[in-house]
Amino acid sequence: MLAVSKIDSCIKKYCLKLSSSKWNRLSVFFFVLSLLFSYGIFAQTATDDFNDTVNAFGGGVSGTGWVNDSWIRYGTNGIVGDVLAIDPTDGDDNIGGNLLQLDDNDAGAYRILDLSSVTTAILSFDYDYDNDMDGGEELLVQIDPENDGTYITLQTIIATTTSPNPKLSVTVTIPPANLGGANTRIGFITGSDDLINGNREDWWIDNVVVSYTVDVDTDGDGVFNNTDLDDDNDGIPDAIEKFETSTHNLRTGGPTTVTTGPMSSLVIEVSSLDNSFNLTINGVNLVPVELQFFPQANPTGRSLARFASDNTTHSSSGNANIWFFNWLNGNPNFLLMRIEIDESGAVSLQGKRTVSSPLEDMAIAAPDSGFNTIPLNDTGTNVISFSQHVQGPTHFYSTLYAKRYLDTDTDGTPDYLDLDSDGDGCPDVLEAGFTDDNGDGILGPNPVLVDSDGLVTTGSDGYTTPNDIDVNGTADFLHAGSVPTISTAPSSIQTFVNNDAPFTAVATGTVVTYQWQVSTDNGSTYTNLTYNSDYTGSDTGTLTVLAPAMDKNGYLYRVMVTDTTYVCGETISLPVTLTLGPRTIITNRRITYRVNNN
Repeated sequence: MLAVSKIDSCIKKYCLKLSSSKWNRLSVFFFVLSLLFSYGIFAQTATDDFNDTVNAFGGGVSGTGWVNDSWIRYGTNGIVGDVLAIDPTDGDDNIGGNLLQLDDNDAGAYRILDLSSVTTAILSFDYDYDNDMDGGEELLVQIDPENDGTYITLQTIIATTTSPNPKLSVTVTIPPANLGGANTRIGFITGSDDLINGNREDWWIDNVVVSYTVDVDTDGDGVFNNTDLDDDNDGIPDAIEKFETSTHNLRTGGPTTVTTGPMSSLVIEVSSLDNSFNLTINGVNLVPVELQFFPQANPTGRSLARFASDNTTHSSSGNANIWFFNWLNGNPNFLLMRIEIDESGAVSLQGKRTVSSPLEDMAIAAPDSGFNTIPLNDTGTNVISFSQHVQGPTHFYSTLYAKRYLDTDTDGTPDYLDLDSDGDGCPDVLEAGFTDDNGDGILGPNPVLVDSDGLVTTGSDGYTTPNDIDVNGTADFLHAGSVPTISTAPSSIQTFVNNDAPFTAVATGTVVTYQWQVSTDNGSTYTNLTYNSDYTGSDTGTLTVLAPAMDKNGYLYRVMVTDTTYVCGETISLPVTLTLGPRTIITNRRITYRVNNN
C-alpha cells in the first residue's frame, strides 16, 4: 500500500497540472482518483475468529469482509451436530476460546468471497485436532470459484496420533487460476474415508483470514492493470515504463551470495537442482529449514513442495525425480521451476512434473512449514544467498531477476502510471514523439478506444520506440527538460538601405533550434521566415536581412528558440526594430551628396 505521504505528493503533482492549459482537467481528476485505487488502497481482508457462536452459522453477521453473513455447512455429514462454532473446553485443544469444530468425516463449512478482479489471495488459519485421532485423517482446504459445488482442494492436512502443541498455523497462496469468481466458496472439510477413525474426528479451526488484492483499472479503459499493456494510455508500453530489472546468478560453485539494489519484486528461475535448497533474503529464510523436492529425504524441519492440483510430489505418482531434469545444469536455458516474491513479500512457486510438461502451481502442505513473508527493500540494497544441506553429490543453479518499479521523478508514482514520468511539466506522450489531440496527456483524441490488451487504437501513432533526440541513451520522456534560455538577445539595427542587416541571438539548452519571425504590422502578427532572396539564416542564431529596401523600414524581428528534447514550450525574444536610412541626400540647392556606404 502506498504511504499516505506519497499519495499526497502524487495528488499535489497532478493538481499543479490541472492549472495548465495543456491538460484536460477532468481527465487528470479521474487519473488521480484511479491512482489511489492502483496502489492497493482498497486491498481487502475477510476474517472470522468464531467468537460469535450464535451468528457463525446463521442469525446474523459473523466476521468481516465476506459476501454472505455466516458459514454454510456442506458434505455428507455437514449437519448441526457435526459442524459447529463452539468452545470445546477440551484438554487437547491448544487454540483456546471459540472456534470451528468438525466432528465427523466428510463434514465441512464454507464462506463466500468476491474474488473477481483479484490478482493475489492468501488464506491463513490456525488448526489443531484431538489426541483420539488414529493418524491419517484428513482436513481439506478447498475453493469453489464457480459457487456450483465443484471444489478444488488447495491443501490437504494429515493428522498424526498426537495433537499439535502448540497449535499450528497454515498459509495457503490461492493459485491465480482459481481466482476471479464473484461468489467464490472458501471451505474446510474433513476427509470422506470412514475407515479411518470411523466418525470420531475432532478438527478445530480458528482465526481464518483471507487477504486479497483487488485489481484496478487505472486508466479507466475497461482493461484491468493486471492484463493492461499500457496502464496510463500514453502510447508507451508498460514493458518500457514499468520495471528496471537487474540479473544475477546464484549457483553451486558461486556466487552463493549476491547483493542487489532496490527491488519491488523478485523472480528466481531455477534451471537445475538436486534435490533441496533454501534462500535467505535480507536475513529471512524462504522456508524455516529447507525447501525439499524429494519425499524420501530426511523430513526433519523440511518443507516438502507438492503440486497444488493433486497434492503429489516429485519422485511419486508418475512425477519425475527433481535431479533427473537437467543434471548439473547441462542446459543453462532450461526452466525447471520459478519462485516469485511480490511487493507484499508473498511467495509463490511453480514447477514441472516432467521435462516436457508446463510449469504448475506448487504449495507446501501442513504440517510442513510454509513460506515465510520475505522483506524486500525498494529503497536500499538487498542481500540474497542460497544454502543446501549437503548429503552426497548435490547442486543448485538459478538466475535472479530483481525488479524495481521505475519512478524517474521520485514522486511516489511509478512511471507506468505517471503521465509525466520525469516531472518536467511535459506529458510523456508528447516527449515520446506521439500525438495528443486534445491535450489530456493520453494518446490520440477522445473518446479513447483500446483493444483487449489495453493498447489505444484511436491514436494515429504510438507504441514505437520513444524519442531520444539528443541520443544520450535515455528516452526524452525520462529526461527532465525545460525551455531554453536566451543568453544573448538580439538588438535593434539602424543602417542604410541595401546594407545587409544581421540580427544575432545566443541560446543555451540541450538541442537548441532557432526560428526567426517578422512583423510588418507593428507587432500585431508575426510570420516565420525562411531562406529566400530577402533573408538567410532564418533557422540559425544569426538572421541576415539581405540588402533591405526602404519598405522594410520599421519592421520588427524576434527569434523563437526551442529545445527539441522538450517539446512543451519555447522562449521568444523581445522584438527588435530594423531602421533604414537613404544612401543619397538631395539638398534644396540642387547639390547632390553621396553618402559613403560605411
